[in-house]
Amino acid sequence: MHSPEVIQAAQELWNEGKLSRRAIAKKLGISRGSMSSIARGDLKPHPPREPRQADDTSALDTGPIERCPTCGGRVYAPCRLCAVRDWKAKAQTDRRQAADRRAEVEAWKLNPTATPQPADERRTRSW
Repeated sequence: MHSPEVIQAAQELWNEGKLSRRAIAKKLGISRGSMSSIARGDLKPHPPREPRQADDTSALDTGPIERCPTCGGRVYAPCRLCAVRDWKAKAQTDRRQAADRRAEVEAWKLNPTATPQPADERRTRSW
């Protein structure tokens, strides 16, 4: 990403018509591809970004760094890593339960007179 000043200078040099794209790219220290994009009008200066505003999580990063009692990492309490791991484990459990329910429905569709088999008996692991 090039600064607006570099893009503006490249546009001005190109509009003068005295230098080739290659010469302008070499003079400004940009790639020939970037210069071609500027000449075509594809690459334009971006408007300045607005300063970031403090979000709600910045208040969590105050205080001393401690050891997390669950994972042992050095973190600001509460440990976000443990929260994400818990969230992912719950999501995985929910996906498995949904898959079990779908399998029960499909089995019932194939044989409506059969009694449903509990999910624990269907899922067996070799490890």
